[in-house]
Amino acid sequence: MRKVLSLSLNNCPIAIAGLREIVKSSLSFLKKTDRLALTTAIDEVVTNIIRHGFTDGKGELKIDIYRSPHKVKMVIEDSGRPFDPTQVRPKSYTELIEEEIEGRLGLRLLHQLVDQIHYQFRRGKNRLILEKHL
Repeated sequence: MRKVLSLSLNNCPIAIAGLREIVKSSLSFLKKTDRLALTTAIDEVVTNIIRHGFTDGKGELKIDIYRSPHKVKMVIEDSGRPFDPTQVRPKSYTELIEEEIEGRLGLRLLHQLVDQIHYQFRRGKNRLILEKHL
């Protein structure tokens, strides 16, 4: 696989604000629907890491995006609190409404936007791998 983006960010709202456009432009080789899906997935993951993972207001994020003719792989590493999204079953919209659950929509959305989600925690860092088949 060929790397198309490598980006390191601190927990800085100014840096995060431009992330969506940086990711979008690095995925310009994709058709519009796939580009939008992956840009939205990264945006959702990074927002949740900042909101829920960086409990002390500080943290580091690293994003690497790779491509092959048949797949895009995005690797997001962060120094936030450990959280394995693969261990949480995404609830249906009906369940979320009936149980009046706040949150978890992002997790449901993530499962719809990408084809595979893998998680590892090693050396004190979360490592989330998102894959989209082309």
